[in-house]
Amino acid sequence: MMKASRLINRLLLLIFILAGCAAIQPNKSLFQNEFSHILKYKIDPNFFSARKILQEISLSNRSLAIELGKLPEFQQSIKDEDLDALKKFFSLYRTYQIDFDRFFEQIYFIGKPEIRSFNAPLQALFWLAKDEKIGDITTIIRDFYLEELLEKSWVLLHTEHLHRWQWRSIQARKLFDSCRDESLKRKIEVFFYKNRGATDYIISLGEQYPDRFAHKYQSFNNNRLLHQARWNNFRTVVNRINSPELVHYYIVKNFIFEPNLSLKPEKTFFEKSGNSHALAFLGELLLKKNGYDTFIRKVKIVDSPCATEHSGSGIILENGKYLLVVDFPGGKQISGPFDLHTLDIVLSQGNCFPPPKPPVLIPLPDFFKIEFLVDYIGRYE
Repeated sequence: MMKASRLINRLLLLIFILAGCAAIQPNKSLFQNEFSHILKYKIDPNFFSARKILQEISLSNRSLAIELGKLPEFQQSIKDEDLDALKKFFSLYRTYQIDFDRFFEQIYFIGKPEIRSFNAPLQALFWLAKDEKIGDITTIIRDFYLEELLEKSWVLLHTEHLHRWQWRSIQARKLFDSCRDESLKRKIEVFFYKNRGATDYIISLGEQYPDRFAHKYQSFNNNRLLHQARWNNFRTVVNRINSPELVHYYIVKNFIFEPNLSLKPEKTFFEKSGNSHALAFLGELLLKKNGYDTFIRKVKIVDSPCATEHSGSGIILENGKYLLVVDFPGGKQISGPFDLHTLDIVLSQGNCFPPPKPPVLIPLPDFFKIEFLVDYIGRYE
């Protein structure tokens, strides 16, 4: 009995290890699942409504319907807000079908279709529908730039201020349109023309005189928490950041350089900071998990004011060349391909931020010191 028990324990341990090492695989598409697969979902009316919409989309673009069905939002029970977003998406698709189809052709091969869990740029566009940023969708599908799509849909550490500003601008517009006091409205218009903007002014009036506005100001903080929830699960993010372009953008926009902080990838993910080694390891993990042949390279540096070594990571191409994806913090774009010698030269540049130079202290004339002290004392007497 003891031997049998030990054997079972070892088998369970082996299964656990293999499960942890399992490669990422494409999600099952809601559109393709037959009835035998439906039981994996928590059945609700939204499930059948979503399938019907995907079937409608498939009549014009089957591949788009399949990829939409792979999004994480449609992998288990389907929330009301996700079904509503899909309905908006479908409405836009019917209106701008040519632009949508062209957009989909451009994003389809971002990541490896046969390996990735789902198409991350397609999810980003879906998020815009969910966040009611319809104008952004029509702009992006007509003139597609990946970085613009990500900037508008991904709220990351270094892009949060842009989303906060946009949110406040929209709230100010809603307040102005709902203002019941015509004299106050004219006052806002005068302020706007004098100052070439009135966002903060309108919001302050909305908080000061709430009874004069039909719309009630909504803080960005609640919206911020919803966006943060999209990025707080390590495994979910590993599945999402599934191409070199996405890895580079994510690391540049979401992490702070800390020269003495080198942690394992999952801890770096939660800290949102680290040195070149830490971010190179995180980038390499993201790429490897999503089917790429990867490398990490560390070089010594002899003439840098702030680093003695530097690391980078990326993918090895079929011809044996090296594409440098993570060159944190200085690499502003993916670079290469390089041979190994050239790669080391590029990495040896260090890419660190030297400490700021101390300010030059210029002695003040005696009369300036006296006038400053008299003014200072006069203020606080």
